[in-house]
Amino acid sequence: MHALRLPVELPMPIYADNQSAKSVAEDAKFRARTKHIAVPYHYQRQAIEDGTVKLIYTPTDEMAADGLTKPLNGQNFKKFIKLLGMSGGE
Repeated sequence: MHALRLPVELPMPIYADNQSAKSVAEDAKFRARTKHIAVPYHYQRQAIEDGTVKLIYTPTDEMAADGLTKPLNGQNFKKFIKLLGMSGGE
């Protein structure tokens, strides 16, 4: 991130709740089966191999991004607020 002049600690974590996608991205044994996949995917694999990013498995119920993409009931909304580091007004 030199162009933006932002300090970046490597590897950058990427949180994923899909263990299969994480396995395909990290394991070279899938290369022959994934030749048809678009260039951006292979860029991501290279970023993992060179230590720029690190995929971290996170269970679905702990994914903060779900609060931005799914309707939440009261209990899950409180959990979302907590995952964001915001107070729940309590």
